[in-house]
Amino acid sequence: MADEVAVPVRGALRRARLHLPATRTHGTIVFVHGSGEATVDDFAWYTDQLTDLGIACLVVDKVMDGYTQTRRHYDALADDAGDALRWARQQPDLHDAPAGLLGYSEGSWIAATAAARYPDLVDLVALCSAPLARPRSQTSYHWANLDPSRPRAVRVLRRALMWTAMTAFTDYGNFDITEALRTIPVPVILVLGADDPTVDVELACRIFDQTRHSSPPPIIVPGADHALPPDSDWINQVGVTLTTGQR
Repeated sequence: MADEVAVPVRGALRRARLHLPATRTHGTIVFVHGSGEATVDDFAWYTDQLTDLGIACLVVDKVMDGYTQTRRHYDALADDAGDALRWARQQPDLHDAPAGLLGYSEGSWIAATAAARYPDLVDLVALCSAPLARPRSQTSYHWANLDPSRPRAVRVLRRALMWTAMTAFTDYGNFDITEALRTIPVPVILVLGADDPTVDVELACRIFDQTRHSSPPPIIVPGADHALPPDSDWINQVGVTLTTGQR
């Protein structure tokens, strides 16, 4: 069951969709969108499985004010996630249940920042298809590997050019979440596709080990690319960890 609701974000009511379990709610997950425009219609491919586990899911239209190719205020987007968490915590059917943030792709930078900023609102953080590296590193890696068949010299050049462009022309290329990851006081789950061509999976795992000591160990989904598959065990693991505190 999904209810159309209005959630106050940045001082205005935003369209949102609250997916509720058929029975008692054992937890709530607030989704944090990836790059580009995003609406309440996103993440529907995951919500059915989570509601079957007794977990409510909240998806809010992404606020695009100040969000462009060269300007992205991740701190403001983290505050948006905090607003959505706060609203969920205040709902009579949800306020006694543990609440988690699920940040997808670019949303992982936002979710980690929000969890470090609002530790009293969140009980679990799931970072899915998450680069963890700084945006200029992620974007230059993605740009270099759009066509893996290109000669290595070409890919190295493309990576260097994108790194330079991100440094010179964006205000977010150097955004760093490593300190946020170190200070988040609740469990953080990293989920990566083993065959994700857009994320440097080895680097993400290395950063996770340096900041979270790989506890719990990252979930690497075999055969998955950047679009992590629905109806997959990784979703069950996130749900069980939220509701029981155990993997």
